Amino acid sequence: MRRFRRSVSRGFTLLEILAVLTILAILAAVAVPAVYNQLTKGKVKASRVLMSGIQSSLNAFQLDCGFYPSTEQGLDALVNAPTTGQTCKNYDTSGYYSKKKLPDDPFGKPFIYKSPGVANPNSFDLYSSGPDRIEGNEDDIKSWE
Repeated sequence: MRRFRRSVSRGFTLLEILAVLTILAILAAVAVPAVYNQLTKGKVKASRVLMSGIQSSLNAFQLDCGFYPSTEQGLDALVNAPTTGQTCKNYDTSGYYSKKKLPDDPFGKPFIYKSPGVANPNSFDLYSSGPDRIEGNEDDIKSWE
């Protein structure tokens, strides 16, 4: 006579599942801030690269026109000829910024432009409000630093 052995499938206990979830939570608590910091550092670098391109366009505008766009004219003067304030007789009809639309900073806000600048009274200040998106605090990304 054959004896049939009944196989018993054993699942995970509640304690084992809780242990695995605890380990995963600890790993996530360590990894998420590190990934976020790297992402923020990348956006800061991207801001600097974008500002460098805008600065080059502003310098080309100044060479042709003899002045930087005023704060009121803003960065839009790089893609559309200024119609208010001082006008430029030698304005390049193709504009000074190659993309025809100025980008926002990588944090989703427009770059801040002031001319004459506070930090650079003979030219302009160009900066991003940074990761916290609040202008005027320590995380602002400034083109002159």
